[in-house]
Parts: sequence; structure tokens; C-alpha cells
Amino acid sequence: MDPEPGISNECEKENIPAILNGELFVIKNKDGNNVTAQCEVCNSKHKKIMIKGAINATSNFRTHLKRLHPIEFKKFTETPIRSYNRKKRKVANEYDESAPTNIDVESSVKQKQLKFSEVNIASNKHKQALFDQNLINYIVKSMKPLHTVDDLNFIGLCRDLDSSVRVMSRRILSRNIEEDCISVTGQLLQVFQNVQFICTTAVYLVHKT
Repeated sequence: MDPEPGISNECEKENIPAILNGELFVIKNKDGNNVTAQCEVCNSKHKKIMIKGAINATSNFRTHLKRLHPIEFKKFTETPIRSYNRKKRKVANEYDESAPTNIDVESSVKQKQLKFSEVNIASNKHKQALFDQNLINYIVKSMKPLHTVDDLNFIGLCRDLDSSVRVMSRRILSRNIEEDCISVTGQLLQVFQNVQFICTTAVYLVHKT
């Protein structure tokens, strides 16, 4: 789905959130404050996934990134917003003659010097996010009961393997699975909108022989 004429130039001139600046999501359609953006991470894997949201409410985009692309989400959350906005500011200058052209945006952004403790914290956050996603996949794909995460033996097993990770509670697990369900349902609806026919099979009606 190609963007409407003028959408790219118009969006670059506005105060677009960093997550929609073209590196993670590319805005394809814009209607006032509402936007439809294509996930560039999915696109790199030959999957055309469109997510709907708003300029001032990017939770749908962040949820998609967090659940399906945890590594990219980690990089996004740990990178200073200014550096994510460099590309947007540069492109905006190309279309705005009144914008300063003799300012080197790259040189104006100072590199942040991370201390060892900060690096360690970032590493632990990434490890926890990866563990959480693997735990959700295990519960859902193996059809395990949600109370598995409350089992002391299961918690002990996880902590013995890595004492730095924490096992989420049943309540949080249920909420995360529900969020994943909403995200996947939205993606399926988007796929169904782009096909003319859908073939299904009522397996439960087939008599056993």
C-alpha cells in the first residue's frame, strides 16, 4: 500500500514521534492525527505488517515492537530520542527553506558515556525482556496452565538457571498474553483485508474413521 501523495514530506515537517521517523515504522497513510504505518522490521523479513495508531498515542507501535521484535525495542528504548530524530530533522530541512542549513546536527549531539553500572543494567533489562517473551511462548505454545508461573518448583528452576531474571506473576502473564492476542488479531485483520478469498476447513465436522 503506497503512501498518499505528499504524505512523506508532510510528516517529516511535523513533530513526528521518534518511533515513526522511518527507521522502525514508515507512515503510509495519515488522516489528521491518525496514522497507518508499516513495520520496517517485518518488511525486512518480507512481511507487510501495517499498524494503526495516532501521532500522540504510539502504544500500538510500541506493543508490536516489544512483543515481536524485543531486540529492536531494546535498542529503541536505550537510544537517546535526539539521535533517533536526527534523520527526521535532516529530511525536514530539505523541504523547509526557512530551517537552518549550516548546522551540523550530528556534531551537536554529544555521545553519551555509559558507566559500567549503566551497561550492566541495560544488559539485565534485555535479558529480562528476552526471558519474559520466551516464558510467554512456552506457556502459550505448550498450552500450559497460567498458574505454572506460581509453582515454586518452576520458579526455583528458572532462578537456578539464571538468578538475575524474575518470573512474572500469573496476573502479569495473563495481561501480557491478552496484549499479544490483541496485536496478533490486528495483524490478521490487516492480512484478511488485503485478500479477496479465504479458504477454511471445518475439521470438527469430519467424522472419525
